[in-house]
Amino acid sequence: EAGVDWGCTPHDARWQKTLSTLRSHGREGMVKHVDPDAPLREHKSLAEEDEESERFVNVVIWQLLRAGQSVAAMEFCRKCKHHWRAGILGGGDPFDYPQRDEQNRFIEPRGNRYFGIWRGVCRSLSEDESVSTLERAIFGILGGNVQPALLECSTWEDVCWALLRGLIEHKIDTELVNHYDSFSEDVPSTPLPPPCSSLEKVFEYLETSTVPHIRRT
Repeated sequence: EAGVDWGCTPHDARWQKTLSTLRSHGREGMVKHVDPDAPLREHKSLAEEDEESERFVNVVIWQLLRAGQSVAAMEFCRKCKHHWRAGILGGGDPFDYPQRDEQNRFIEPRGNRYFGIWRGVCRSLSEDESVSTLERAIFGILGGNVQPALLECSTWEDVCWALLRGLIEHKIDTELVNHYDSFSEDVPSTPLPPPCSSLEKVFEYLETSTVPHIRRT
């Protein structure tokens, strides 16, 4: 829930140990900068304490997304001073072009004007092996790429949720492609797993799966 104290403090989130090490002498294999993109861009790691803090943040984000609490996930990121993560999580609302209501009054546009680009970046990061498996799962859910998300699913309910998310996001993408030619240019194509092709296929997969943690007893 949004009001839960998850134990994250601003000190936790600012990569203090990494910054302190860089200011003193640095370390082999450690990032040279502390901007959010540094680990991915430089293909290097943070200090061990900061890596653990990053994992904690991602675990909470995953749990909140799994619970349908995307707003709470964004609030948590802001509390941890991970404003860039809050921005990423908030990018999943397709842009609603300006319209007028029945009284001909102008309705303010809402949503992400660059939703297609956002979706494409999330999908690409979900397939990037230099990104942690948990982050890939998060980006997979946001980008409509089910396979990375399934790797973090440990129960029947988790798998059902991920497959249904994949089905819903695929239908959203299909509608956007039909209405906006540029959308398909922004979003890399990712094959939809057969279990996500329809609601019936989702539950057929769950019912017949031989994977112990998926098969419901």
